[in-house]
Amino acid sequence: MRISQLSVSWLLLLLFCLFIPTAPLTCYSCYNCKTFEAVSQTKECEPEQNRCIKKITLTGDVDRLCATEEQCNSGTQDRNALNSTCCAEDRCNSATKFGVSLHEVATISFVALATMVVTWD
Repeated sequence: MRISQLSVSWLLLLLFCLFIPTAPLTCYSCYNCKTFEAVSQTKECEPEQNRCIKKITLTGDVDRLCATEEQCNSGTQDRNALNSTCCAEDRCNSATKFGVSLHEVATISFVALATMVVTWD
């Protein structure tokens, strides 16, 4: 099995793209906000805050915030919240979201291309 230099270059480029440092995560940030102002209530999260969280409180209010992974994991056990959801894309704590993230698409594409290159004779 022979892998060409061009194939290796493409694989390295794709791998590099998956690990490029990114800008800080931005989340909607507000308390008691079933509806919110997208422009004024967007917040750049702190470096350790790698998730956005949306909590529905016992009173039916909606809180949207930046969070850490640990806060998301403990958020499901929050006694003051009926429901708590976390996500890891910019401004993803707006509403229920269906679909796949850009990172998932890039990872799947990388694996598919790597499989094609390795099996190509």
